[in-house]
Amino acid sequence: MRMIYENYRGFQVYKEANQYDAVAPFMKFTHWQLSQLLNAIDQYLESHVLDFAT
Repeated sequence: MRMIYENYRGFQVYKEANQYDAVAPFMKFTHWQLSQLLNAIDQYLESHVLDFAT
């Protein structure tokens, strides 16, 4: 397992074998492509930040 980002919007991003994992307290995302993983994090945060702002 190799760390890609130590802190990407609160997630630690790792590459393990043929997949990427993003880990935060109480949450984990997994994708085959790094771009899909980062997009999933962005979409998750955008939807939840908008929920808290309204």
